[in-house]
Amino acid sequence: MEFFTTNINQKVINEPKFNVIQRDNEIKRIIQILSRKNKNNPIILGEPGVGKTALIEGLAKKINEDKVPEWLMDKKILGLDVGNLIAGSVFRGEFEQRIKAILDEIAERKNIILFIDELHTTVGAGGGGNNSGPDLSNILKPALARGEISIIGATTEDEYRQVIKKDKAFERRFQPIRLDEPDLAQTIDILKGIKPMYENYHNSEFPENLLDELVSLSDRFAPERRFPDKAIDILDECLVRARIKSSEKSNSKTDKNSWENVEKQIITLIQQKNEAILNSNFELSEKFEKDQKKLEKELAVLNVKNKEAQKSSVVTKTLLEKVISEISGVPLVRISSNIFTQINNLQSVLDNQIFGQTEANTEITKALKRAYAGVSLVNGPIASFLLLGPTGVGKTELVKVLTKELYGDPNKYLLKLDMSEFREKHQMSRLLGAPAGYVGYDDAPQLTEFLRKKPYSVILFDEIEKGHPENLNILLQMLEEGKITDARGNTVSCEHTLIFLTSNLGKNQLNKFASKIGFSSLTEQSEQNYQSIKEQVMEEITKRIKPEILGRISSKIVFRPIDKKVLTKIIEKELGILQSHLLKQGKTISFTNDSVNNLVEQAGENFEYGAREIKTLLANTIQNQLAQFILESPRVRNIQVKSNKKNIVIERKSA
Repeated sequence: MEFFTTNINQKVINEPKFNVIQRDNEIKRIIQILSRKNKNNPIILGEPGVGKTALIEGLAKKINEDKVPEWLMDKKILGLDVGNLIAGSVFRGEFEQRIKAILDEIAERKNIILFIDELHTTVGAGGGGNNSGPDLSNILKPALARGEISIIGATTEDEYRQVIKKDKAFERRFQPIRLDEPDLAQTIDILKGIKPMYENYHNSEFPENLLDELVSLSDRFAPERRFPDKAIDILDECLVRARIKSSEKSNSKTDKNSWENVEKQIITLIQQKNEAILNSNFELSEKFEKDQKKLEKELAVLNVKNKEAQKSSVVTKTLLEKVISEISGVPLVRISSNIFTQINNLQSVLDNQIFGQTEANTEITKALKRAYAGVSLVNGPIASFLLLGPTGVGKTELVKVLTKELYGDPNKYLLKLDMSEFREKHQMSRLLGAPAGYVGYDDAPQLTEFLRKKPYSVILFDEIEKGHPENLNILLQMLEEGKITDARGNTVSCEHTLIFLTSNLGKNQLNKFASKIGFSSLTEQSEQNYQSIKEQVMEEITKRIKPEILGRISSKIVFRPIDKKVLTKIIEKELGILQSHLLKQGKTISFTNDSVNNLVEQAGENFEYGAREIKTLLANTIQNQLAQFILESPRVRNIQVKSNKKNIVIERKSA
């Protein structure tokens, strides 16, 4: 019995500060079921991390403290290790023999309650083969029917439904108790109760005023996990980090030995000084006095070090935010910074980086303000946007800027899905996983895996018109319910995600409009024409995308074609980047107005690709010449770029 079970009563005794909080009603219900004449076997149902095992430990503590009815006072709760029970049972009948021995001992002692965690593992355990004997659940059935043993089981709702409920004879022996996830206030009370136990173990301190912050942040940034488990994990991790930081500062063993040695030397000097005074050897006593003061100063320095080390063993808000960021996969900037300040400043950030699209920048900022202020009526993701317009006007660039501002590095927190790679219906399996039995079933689904690891992120469906129309149905669940289910039935939340769709539909009308106005400023008439073309673009998009998808999108934005003013700003921005790059090498480069105008005219000759060709233009007209100039004249520090008719000229800048 001792080899295959764990004495939970003894385990609780070994942890005197252990306490189960906010679960009195559930423990009472377990006691009521255990006290029944028939079907006196409770089964605890709950999601992973809600405290099923801790509930049984709480019952064991009440039994130890005689806070249960008298007929339960001498009971011992023994946790059965099913894996250990099966291990090594090679020969036929050996497994059954072990079970029979345990059941006989339980029947004989009459004071044992058997606890089986993950009760669903008993179905099929030790049996199931063509020539093998019965599994563990079938062996337990007769003993349960006769009332010879009392069992407490624990499992999840899913496993209970999928495994145990299929065996009606086994299921009817148990009385379910559903254990709900505690709310935020209950979780804080639980943490207050267990905090001293963790602080003593780690010899570190977690300030009580940070508990509210811990629970609030873990609720917001780790929604896929359950309280109190996720909060306890973060508490434990924070105290570990504080302890490690403290040991690094104090240099632990060396400083401790130094402190003890100095203290011993001081005690010895005091004894020698007193002895010298008794012998009237005042000259020697004065020497001992000087040495004592010197060592006392050294001891004071070591005490200061020790106090600094003790301070570093206290968990700070900064450390808490860092731990939550690492555990949840949420960028630290998203946790530590004030999101409301970021949203309020977002308009100016976008206007300074996305030129000529003030209308689009404003619309996106307004939608995000509604979402973060909590006045949006949308139940799906934070917000969703359909960005329309010809290529090279800043649609993808806007998404990247927004990702960097709200979440961090776009390479980490932006998933760009090129819909031209999903032209065929079956290719959607790359995002959600292949059905069972198909090639790729064991591969991680691209979309759900990304969302699971980075719930606070941005998803970009680029050029949606190039994908198979049926593949866009993936958006329905995401936009409506804020979640998505993969081929295996796993559901992932996207409530904290921004979703963008881009399309070039309507580019012909917009390009015609752009070619008509050329580089001239927009007049009132041309603005009216633009609004008319905008309506035509929206009509075209409704023909290609299902209305049920369009109706769920927060905002639909048509980007304006690039004009001369915008093109000039973009070129000046790229030239500024080049200046900064050369400055790091100790070189300066300046551009005359003629050279900038020359570049703008060359870029404006081809509107087809918008701003996309600017980098290529600069590489061909400036960077190639500049590279040759630097290689031929490496000592030149001041460089000037000017225009000679239609040609760009690079030369040494005169003083």
